[in-house]
Amino acid sequence: MKKLLLAAVILASFGASASSIDSTQYDWEDDKAITELHIPNKGNQYASAKVGMTVGGNQRVFFYWEIQYTSSCNPSNYGRNNLEEVTYTINGQNVRMVESCNEFQDSSGEYTSAGALTDAGQQFIVNEFKRKNVVHVKFGPNGGAVNFSAKGFTKAWNNGGGDAL
Repeated sequence: MKKLLLAAVILASFGASASSIDSTQYDWEDDKAITELHIPNKGNQYASAKVGMTVGGNQRVFFYWEIQYTSSCNPSNYGRNNLEEVTYTINGQNVRMVESCNEFQDSSGEYTSAGALTDAGQQFIVNEFKRKNVVHVKFGPNGGAVNFSAKGFTKAWNNGGGDAL
């Protein structure tokens, strides 16, 4: 996997300046892209974008945020069915998302996952990954912000079925 060092990452909600954060961005491989962060005094954090399927069988891009050895969310802060509608900002465009707080299956702690609430939001996300080299994602009102590589996205999308009817 080719590593790209990010020039800047904005993580105001974590109380660390961008210059003090080490970040490594990985291109799309198989069905996901990862951005790894090391924040002084806060440990390693991972943001990922992944091509997956909804329960209804629709292909989507999902975003995940996890913090090593701890939780990135609190299930009691989420509404009915552990879902909340939040707004992510993707390449400067607000996109309505459905976010949930999930427990790790093989370790303690929780992580957040989110997908676009609307088909228009999903299509915007797919188009940004297809047309740009980098996609900047601000995770909800209290989340961090990272850049994801778009290199290899189209292949990952098409391998998952793409826009097949």
